[in-house]
Formats: sequence, structure tokens, C-alpha cells
Amino acid sequence: KAVPSTVLVGSCLIASSSFLSMDRSGKRKLQHSTNSHNNTTSNSTYHLQSDVIDITTTHNTNKRSRRSSSKSNTSSKMWRKGNSRRKSADATPNRWDEAKALTIFDDTLAETDDDTIATMEGICKFCELLEIDAMEDIRILVLLWKMEVGEDRPAQITREEWKKGCMKLNMESIENFKQLLPTLDTGFLVANEFRDFYKFCFRFNCEGTYKTIAKDMVMELNSMVLKDRISEDFLVKFKEFLEKTDDTSYNRITLDQWMSFLDFSLENQSQDINEYDEENSAWPTLIDDYVDYLKEKM
Repeated sequence: KAVPSTVLVGSCLIASSSFLSMDRSGKRKLQHSTNSHNNTTSNSTYHLQSDVIDITTTHNTNKRSRRSSSKSNTSSKMWRKGNSRRKSADATPNRWDEAKALTIFDDTLAETDDDTIATMEGICKFCELLEIDAMEDIRILVLLWKMEVGEDRPAQITREEWKKGCMKLNMESIENFKQLLPTLDTGFLVANEFRDFYKFCFRFNCEGTYKTIAKDMVMELNSMVLKDRISEDFLVKFKEFLEKTDDTSYNRITLDQWMSFLDFSLENQSQDINEYDEENSAWPTLIDDYVDYLKEKM
């Protein structure tokens, strides 16, 4: 309880007057008693302060400990949550259904004599389901190229190639294939992709063990494959040249001749054909003869 200052001052004055009237021995006793009291008070204050410090320190230590524990628990929860997410992602099954994809092959494309391969007959049936013309719609060839089929034998698709191709494109139903059709236009292919696709068209249309294709097939394929890349005039005149030539060596066309026509047409379709230098050209004789035919028609 607080004591009024007037009382404290009065007490001090009385104590001071009494102290002056004491003899020496009494003063010594009083001083000794006062010193003892002061020491006791000081010690009590020290202990009190120490207790306060200890309490404060303990409180702060406990507070820090709780914070650390809270952070540790939060980190642990976050780690467990992260692990849970990773496990969930890793546990997500592959959405592609192999059985459904192979059912299309087995029910539509497979040959009756050998159910591990599909020929042009099966491909035509497949095109009917897609509602496209197998003989005129270039997108069926783009699809087969993207599926990487026909590597074992030309004009055939093995069951294993079909499975790998469907897995690559994530196809498992006719509806999937129909949705893919708009992306199969050759206009989406850049130059190097188109060149690879053009080479595929030759190899896939080879017959049996031949490494060449008949010139009739060349005329049909070029009209379908190159119509958006090469000028129509170039294509029409090349077809006329193959039809009218008497050179029997052109009855079947090689891969080198096939690719040369593409490269030559891309480089020269907008050039004056009269500037063509046959003596210094590195083109096959097929191209030289075709240029002679063009000059005659001019």
C-alpha cells in the first residue's frame, strides 16, 4: 500500500531529531541495525529481480520453443502434403486404353487370313468409319505417317505398329481419330516435315519387294500430295510428260527421282525455265527430259 509523501517526510524528520539526541553507542547500534536492514532489503530486491528475470527468460524461452514447434509442425504438414501430391500424381494411371485401340484394328483393319497385319483393304474400311475418301483425302496418309507405320513392309500396317502409333497419338476410338482429322492438313507441316512426309508417301506406296513405284501411281500421288505446295501448271505438265514419254526407264520411278521432282519444283516453279542450265545441273536425267518437254511446250 502506498504511503503519502507527507507522512514519509515527517517520519524522516522525527528519526533525524532522535538520532541527533543519541549517544555514540546508541548511534552505532542504530547504524548497525540500519545497515543490516538495508542489506536484507537489497538482498530481497536482488532475489525478486532475479525471480522476475528467470520468469521472463523462461516465458521467452517457452514462447520461442512454441514458435519453433509450430514452424516444425507446419513444415512437417507441408512436406506430408507435398508427398501426398507427388504420390497422387505418380499414381495417376495412363489414360490411353490399349485394349480399345487394338479393338479398332482387330474389328476393322485386320486381314481375315492374318489378323496381325492390315492392307489397303482394311485401311479403306477404316476411312469409311472416319467418313473420308481413302483415294482422295491426303489426311489418311498424314495420319499413317504420324503413326510411323509401314516400316516392316510397304502398304501394310502391323498390329504392333498400330498399337505404338495409337499410343503415340493417344488414340483409342473412332471419335478420337475424327477429332484429330482437322490437324492433319499438310499446310500445318513445315518444309522439313513435309519433305519427310513426301518420302513416306513414296515408301508406303511401293509394291511388294519393289523399291520403285509405277508412273501411274506417281501421277496420282503427286496430284494429291503436292497440290498445295507446287503450282498446278507444273503438276499438270509433269503428268503429261510421263504419259507421253517413250522412255521405258520411266515406267517405274525411283526414290531419288521422286525426291528430285519435289526439290526441282520448289526451286524453279517461279523461275524462267529457259534459264535452266542442263550441262551444269546435277539433277537426274528425268528432270532434264522434263525441262526439254517444258521448253517444247512454250
